[in-house]
This record gives sequence, C-alpha cells and structure tokens, in this order.
Amino acid sequence: MPSGPGTEERFFRYRLHLEDGSDAGEATYAQMIHPGDEIHLGAGRRFRVLDVVPFEEGGRVAVRRAATDRGGVMDEEDTQPSEEEIAAHRDDGYRAVGRYVVVFSQMLQEMRLQMAVRLQDTATYGGRESAREICKAFFGICQQLGTHDPDEAKTAVRLRELVMQEIAKRDEVAHAEWIPGAWAKTGLEEGGMSPSEPVPPHGYRTSKAGEFFLVDDDLDARSDEIERLTKLLREYGRVCFGMHPLQFDEKTQRVNEKALRVSDVVRLEHGRLVLGPKALVFPRDPV
Repeated sequence: MPSGPGTEERFFRYRLHLEDGSDAGEATYAQMIHPGDEIHLGAGRRFRVLDVVPFEEGGRVAVRRAATDRGGVMDEEDTQPSEEEIAAHRDDGYRAVGRYVVVFSQMLQEMRLQMAVRLQDTATYGGRESAREICKAFFGICQQLGTHDPDEAKTAVRLRELVMQEIAKRDEVAHAEWIPGAWAKTGLEEGGMSPSEPVPPHGYRTSKAGEFFLVDDDLDARSDEIERLTKLLREYGRVCFGMHPLQFDEKTQRVNEKALRVSDVVRLEHGRLVLGPKALVFPRDPV
C-alpha cells in the first residue's frame, strides 16, 4: 500500500500465517515478497515464505520457520523442501507459464499465416489485430471461400467456439498475478499435517467488482489443448483456402478445391473435434 500522498515510495503490508493456520502477526516491507523468500521478524526469527495470497490492502502470507542454528530452532529436514527443490519447482512453474504463452501465440500465428498466404498480403501476417479480430477474420474468410454442408458448418462453429474459449482463458492467464513456486501442507485424516508439497502454478485476478478470484488451470493441459486446436485449424483453413496439398492436381498442375472437403480433414465425432481420414497433420494420435 502507498506510504502516503505525494510520495513515490511504496510499502507492502502482510498478514502472516504458519503452516498450521495459526496467526504469526503482521509485517511491512518496502518490496513485494514471493514464495521461497526468507523473511526476518526480529528476535532471531527467520521464516521461509510458502505462498502469497493477495487481499484488498496488502498480502496474506503462509510461512514456515527457516532452518537456523540461532536460538535453537531447527526444521525437520525430512518434511521440508530443500533450496534446490524450491528452485526447481519455481522454475517448472515459469516453464509452464512460458509454454502456454508460446503455444497460444503459435495458434494465432497459424491463422495469420494462412490468411497472409491466401490473400497475398504480408501485412496481414504482421498486423496489430487482437486475437478476437484474427479469429473473426479467419473464420469469416473460411466461410466465404470454403464449401460447408450442414455437418461441416457445425464443425466450423465448434472449432471457432473452442478458439474463442482459449482466447478468453488467455486473457485470464495474461492478467493474473502469478505464484509459480508455492508449497503447502494439508491436514491428514489421522491428525497432523502432511509434509510440504509443491502447489501447481496459480494466480489471482481482480474482478470488475473488486473481488479476487483464483486462476488455477493446469497450464500444461491447456497448452496441450491449444496445440491440438492448432493442428485442427491448420487442416481446416488449408481446405477452405484451397491450399491443402491434396487439392493440387499433379496432371493439370492446378488446384482442384473440390478434391477435398472439410469433413475429410476435420469432423465432429460424439461432440469432439478430431482429424479426418485425409488429414496430413502428424502426430495424429493426440488429436
């Protein structure tokens, strides 16, 4: 929270909780603290931050006492993560968030590239359109250039819906305040607490009403889904744009758009989009 009007210096106030949920008081710092940081509360007390949960006027922090030879306080080494484990878990969180950002951009790139090639307009590939504008233009052109029977039209609608869902989720991920390397203990049925366990990357966003909500999707699972969608988009767009390799007639050296239908490469089966029998995208099993 700001230190006062007319100053640029900021201070951050935190309510501290130990792993068993007990209140450990408050602390104020001139910089934000993050999971894995070590904080000092005076009288030789040192704590390791496990998680940071934002609330309206600062942060709420779960901490554990850090191993130290001062004051006779020691952690049980077999129940606490090592520095190497903390760093590895944090780095894996960074990897998951980074992978999500990259594969999402590749999905947009696929639609941009197909439009640029079909329209012979390199500006389309490097434009500044938003993700929603790219999606709208891509499917609009596919609808105009491609031939769709009723079932194929349903396939196109469903494909567009899935892309728009991923765009909405991307907005949540991009604007969340991420905690990529948290650890936590859980209560055991027989009593007591479990050893510290790594918590998947998660973040918090503020709603228009000013309330915090959790963003805790499995980012690797979402990245897998986006890669699957990109393969489907590649096949669908190439057929609609007349750019699919199987539409090229070797004898006439010309494109025969009627040689391939949308349903040959992408179709709905039991409500799920899958590659058709003539799709050229590999590997095919994950799709």
